[in-house]
Amino acid sequence: MAGPNIFIPTSASDFTSPDPANANKIWEIQSPINLTGASVTLPTSVYLKDMGGGLTNGTITLEGNSSVDSSILNYELNWGAATEGKLTSPLYFFIKDKWGIDENILSPAWNHVIGRDIANTNKERFKKSIEDGHRLGGNEMVVDDLDVYFYTADPLKPIEQNNIVLSERSIEIPSGFTLRNNTSNVHYRLYPDFSYGKHLFSINQTKGSSIIGGNFYGTRLTHRYKIFKHITNLPDPGTTQIEIAYELAENPTLTTVTITDATDEAQIAQDIVNHFNNNVVGYTAQLEPTFNYVSNTIFSIDNGQTGVQFDWNESNGDTSGIDFFGGLSDHSGEFGIYAVGAEGFVINGRGGIVRDMHGDGIIVTASGFVLGVGGTQARNGEIKNVTVDNCRRINVSILSGENIDIHNITNLNAGQHDGINLGTSPATAFNFEAFRQRDQTTGVISNGNFSRNCTIRNCTIIDARLGGIEAFNTLGLSAHGNTSNSTFVAPLSENVRFYNNIFDARLGNDASQIAFRQDVRSDTFSTTVRLNDNANFSNNIIYGDGTENFIGARIEGWGLTLEGNKFYNLGIAIKATGALMNAKLNFNHIETYTEYNIGIGIEMLSINVENLEIKGNTIKVPEQAIQLNNLNSSIQTGFHRDRLDLELSDNFIESTGGTFPYFRLVSSIVLFNNVFYNRVVFNNSSSDLIINHNDFKEGLQIGGTGGGMVNLQMFENDIRSSDTNAAFDFESRTLSENNFIGSNRFYQPLGTSAMLFDGSGSHENYKLFDNRLVVKGPSVNLIDGTLINSFIFNNIDIETGTNAQTISGTGNNIVDYGGGSGTTNLSNTTSPTGVAIESSSGTNTTIPIADETNAGLLSPLDKTKLNDITISNPIDFDANQVTLSTLSLFTTLQTGTGTAIPVLYAGYIGNALSANSSTSYTISQSDIGGWAKIRINSVSQPIVTGATLIDGAAFNPSIDMYLVIRSNGNRSEYYFMPY
Repeated sequence: MAGPNIFIPTSASDFTSPDPANANKIWEIQSPINLTGASVTLPTSVYLKDMGGGLTNGTITLEGNSSVDSSILNYELNWGAATEGKLTSPLYFFIKDKWGIDENILSPAWNHVIGRDIANTNKERFKKSIEDGHRLGGNEMVVDDLDVYFYTADPLKPIEQNNIVLSERSIEIPSGFTLRNNTSNVHYRLYPDFSYGKHLFSINQTKGSSIIGGNFYGTRLTHRYKIFKHITNLPDPGTTQIEIAYELAENPTLTTVTITDATDEAQIAQDIVNHFNNNVVGYTAQLEPTFNYVSNTIFSIDNGQTGVQFDWNESNGDTSGIDFFGGLSDHSGEFGIYAVGAEGFVINGRGGIVRDMHGDGIIVTASGFVLGVGGTQARNGEIKNVTVDNCRRINVSILSGENIDIHNITNLNAGQHDGINLGTSPATAFNFEAFRQRDQTTGVISNGNFSRNCTIRNCTIIDARLGGIEAFNTLGLSAHGNTSNSTFVAPLSENVRFYNNIFDARLGNDASQIAFRQDVRSDTFSTTVRLNDNANFSNNIIYGDGTENFIGARIEGWGLTLEGNKFYNLGIAIKATGALMNAKLNFNHIETYTEYNIGIGIEMLSINVENLEIKGNTIKVPEQAIQLNNLNSSIQTGFHRDRLDLELSDNFIESTGGTFPYFRLVSSIVLFNNVFYNRVVFNNSSSDLIINHNDFKEGLQIGGTGGGMVNLQMFENDIRSSDTNAAFDFESRTLSENNFIGSNRFYQPLGTSAMLFDGSGSHENYKLFDNRLVVKGPSVNLIDGTLINSFIFNNIDIETGTNAQTISGTGNNIVDYGGGSGTTNLSNTTSPTGVAIESSSGTNTTIPIADETNAGLLSPLDKTKLNDITISNPIDFDANQVTLSTLSLFTTLQTGTGTAIPVLYAGYIGNALSANSSTSYTISQSDIGGWAKIRINSVSQPIVTGATLIDGAAFNPSIDMYLVIRSNGNRSEYYFMPY
C-alpha cells in the first residue's frame, strides 16, 4: 500500500485527467503506460520516479518544483515547451534500449537506402536524449557502451540544398553541457553516402560545452568514389590508357578504358561520361554545360535518389598529366567535431580517437566573419588527450579561434593518400587557415576571420602529408614540446613561436622534407599587404635522415628569430628563399654525423636582406658550411640600400669535406670574430665589406672572375694557409677601390706567395699597412695589376723583424700616400733651446721649448728638477698635504723606554726588550697620524694622561701586553692588544 505522499499511476487517464490531490507527491512509475499521443500537464511539485515501468507516446509538461528520474526519458516521450521540472540529478546516463538505437545496420546484406534511414533515426533519437536531458536541467550525459551509425544530412533534400543549418547536419552539444563517453566501448560513426557537409557533433555558439572521451569515425574508408586518373602523354595523339575509379556506396568500382586520340580535353571528358553510362546500371552521367576544364564541374551522376558531381583539375600545371578529382562528392566538408563560435568549450578525448573524416577531424571556427558583420569568435577552448588519424583534409583545423589550448594530441596520417582515395589540400595535422578579404586598392580588410594566441603543446605529429602545423593568417600561435616528422609552416602570420619541439625525419614521411617553413604570401585579393612578421623558431631539435632531401628551416619574412636550434644530418640546415628583414639566425648548432657525406649549413640565393644577424652559430657539415650568393642584386620594395645588410659574427664554421664557405655578389656585410676552418671565398663583384677580428685557418680569397671589390675594411684578422695557396688572395678583374687592410696577421709557411694581387684590373686608393707576416717568399706579390693612389707600408715579417716590403710584378704605378714623387730624408739637431728638423727636399722647422702658455719640448732645467724627485709609489699630493710645522723631525721609526711617550708620525716602539710595569703614562710629543706601541706587564690597568681609552683587547694583569697610543689630529686615543 502506497504511503500518503506516494501516488502510483496505472493508466493514461492518470496523466490525461490528473487529480489535483496528487500534487506534491511522488509518482511511482511501476508499469508501462502508453499516453496514446496525449499532451498532458501534471500537478505542481510532482516527482516522476522510475520503479521499473515507463512512459511512452505522449508529451508531458511539468509545473512548479517538479522532478523526474532520467531513466524515465526515452525516444517516445516528449516534454512540453513550458516544462519547469528538473532531473533528480544533473548527471544522467544514456540507456540505449530506452532510446531505440539500432547498432546492427551494416550486416552483409545491408541495403544503402534502408541503412541510411536507420542511421538517420539513430541520429534523431540520440539528439533527443541530449535535448530532453538539457531541457530538464541535465548538464552531463554519460554513455558507457554504444556502437552506432549516424546519418547527419537530410535525406529529403537535394545535395545542393542540404545541410545549410548546422543543427540539421550534426548532433549539437548545448551550453553548459557535457557529453561524457565513459569507456572505450563508445563508437560514433558517420553513415557513408554522397552527401556533402555532414558532421558528427557540433558545439555551436555555446558556452561551457564539453565532449569527453569516445571514438569518432568518418566515411573516408568506405568511399572509392573518386573519378581519378593521371593521363600521361596528353599532347601526343594515339591511344591512352585511362584508369577510372568511381563509387556508388554499395559497389566500389575500378576499371580501365581506352581512349583514342586523347589530345582534346573535351573528347576525354565525353569518353569518360560514355564509359560510365555504358558500364554502370541505374546511373546517368552527362557533361555539364559550363565545363571549361579548369576547375569546373565536368559531369554529374544521378540515380534518382542522390547525385554527385565531379571536377577536372589540371593539378600539375602542364600537359604532362591531368588529374580528375571529385567535386561535391569530395566530402571535404565532413567533420568529426565542429566547434562554431563557442566559448569555454572542452574536447577531451581521454584516450579516444577521431579518424577517417572525409574533411577535418576536429574543426574550430567562428559563426560568420568576425572581422565583418555578425560573426562570433570561438575562444577559450581546450582540445586534449585524443588521437586524430587519417582525415582526408585536416586532422585538427582552427579556422577562426582565440586562446585555443591544444595539447597531448596524437596526430597521425593527415591528408595521406589511400589508394585512389587521395588526400586533399592542405593535408595538414594542425591547420590555422583564417580567411581574410581585403579591398584590392586600399588593402583594408572588408571581412574575414583570424586565429590568435592559440597553443599547440606536447603533441605527437606523424606522417602528415603536407604539413604538421600550418599557421596561415595567424597571430601569436605558440607551438612547443611537440614531436613531429611533418613540416611546421607559417605563411601570412605574425608573432608565431615554434620552440622546444623535436622534428625527426628518421620517423619516415617522405612527403614532409622541411622541418620549418616560413612563407611570405599575398593576402586574399591584395598584393600590397606585407604579412609574416616576427616568427620565432627557437631551441628545437631537428634530425634529418642523412639524405640530401631534407631541409631544416626554409625561411623568409620580417623579424624572424631562428635561435638556439640543433640541426643534424640535413641536406640543408637553413635555406633562405625570400627576403629577410630584421632577422636573427643566432646560436644554432648545425652538424652532420661522420657516417653521412651530405649537408649544407646556411644557404641564401638571390634574395634581399636587411639588418640580418647570423651570430654565435656552430656549423660542422661535409659540404658548404655557408653560401651567400647574389644578395641584394635588385632592391625589393620596402628595403633600404643604405642600411646594414648582414652581420656574421662569433660563429664557428667548418666544412669537414673541405668545401669552402662561399660569398658571391654580396654587399654590406660585416664579418666579426668568426672562426673559419676552411678557406673563405668572396667571388665576383662585392662591396662594403667589414672583415674584423676573424680567424681564417685556411686563408681568404677576395675577388675572382667578373668584378672587383669596393669599400673593404679588413683589420685585426688572423689569416693562415696550411698549404701552398696564398693566405690572402686578392684578385681583381676590373677596378677595386677604397680598400683598407691593416693590423692583420698573415701566416704562410709553405709556397711562394703570402698576399697575391692577381688579375688585369686595378687597385685604386688601396692601403696595406701595419700587418704582421710569417711568410716564405715575397710578402706582397703584384701580378699584372696596377696600384693607383695607394700605399703599402710598415708590414713586418715577424720572423726576421724586418720591414716586409718585397714587391714583385710589373706594370705597377705605385704613388705614395701624399700623391708626390721622389724621396725625402729627415734629420735633426738638438740644443738647449729646441730641436731643429731639416728636410732634404722641403722647408726646415724648429720645435721650441714649452712655456706656461704653449706646448713644446721639455727644457734641460725642468728635466733636472724632475730628476731630483724620488717617488717609488703613486702619491695624491692634494689628499696628503700637511702643515710642515706639525711634522716630526723624525722621518724614521724611533725606539725607547720610560713612561713619557712620543706619538710620532714615523712611529715609536717602547720597551721592546723587556716589559714596562708602570701603570701611568704621559704623551711627550704628538704628530698628526702618529703612533706608539709599548710593551707592558703591570698588576693593574695603566692609564695614559691626555688620551682617551677606546675599545681594544681586554686588559689582563701580570702578563705581557701592548699599549697602543695614536693621534688622529683631533685627539689622542689608546687601547690594549695581545703581545
